[in-house]
Amino acid sequence: MTTILHISDMHDWDGQTLKYLEGFVKSHSKADVVAVTGDCFLSNKNPLPDSWNTWPHRLKLSVPGNHDGKKTFDRLIKWNHTAPYVCLHGWDEVKEEHYVVRHKWDRLESYVSHPYDITFIGLDGSKVPITGKEMKDQINELDASLTETGSALVILSHWWPQADEVPQVWEMMLKLCGRRRSLLILCGHEHHRLSERPRWSGPVYIQGKGVKCYCSHVFSQEDKGNLITWDGDCFVCK
Repeated sequence: MTTILHISDMHDWDGQTLKYLEGFVKSHSKADVVAVTGDCFLSNKNPLPDSWNTWPHRLKLSVPGNHDGKKTFDRLIKWNHTAPYVCLHGWDEVKEEHYVVRHKWDRLESYVSHPYDITFIGLDGSKVPITGKEMKDQINELDASLTETGSALVILSHWWPQADEVPQVWEMMLKLCGRRRSLLILCGHEHHRLSERPRWSGPVYIQGKGVKCYCSHVFSQEDKGNLITWDGDCFVCK
């Protein structure tokens, strides 16, 4: 079983939201993965604190939002934050492992597939709205043999279109799913008080594809975050 703590859109402006958030995150220290989908600050362009590197989660992932600056993630040396990226997380029968790659990975043949293996893809969705072509260009930077690994696919992007907004994006995601039958989208940007998008949705079955799609849409300034579990067959949000 793999657990993912998803946070997004803290919009911190005086340091208090980030301070509160650190306490919340550490209360979920047993989560395997922490995923941040942007807008850490409201307008502050300073980097996030070094203390984020001490968060106890085995895998730390982030992607930028439209309110983040060029230096926002500079100090996060133990995080994967340079989008686009691919990260393979899982474990074999002996020990837990996670692998991080950018374009090529010469250890791919040694990776042992497991029902709990998850492929994470981080995309730069800070330009709102991102076009289908821009997203396709980012995906094309990644090694196809890596994006096809894993039993489930998780996409991190600050902004994510609904199915009827940019259908080309959804077509690409379904193509990336390949043999996998579960797709999880982690996103933010559209705050719940201004949007009808729920904090959690799914599974929604894509007609004719047999893919179960889930979406975690978080506004951490008010909602804290979502704790999501992958049991090898489906995603569940607590």
